[in-house]
Amino acid sequence: MNPYPQNNMRTIDLSGIAVIETLATTHPPDR
Repeated sequence: MNPYPQNNMRTIDLSGIAVIETLATTHPPDR
């Protein structure tokens, strides 16, 4: 059990948004 419940929500966001952000950083949009 994470001591910080908010961290759990951030993890869920990271699961979906972080992946997209990571792809955007790794593969920049077509210039």
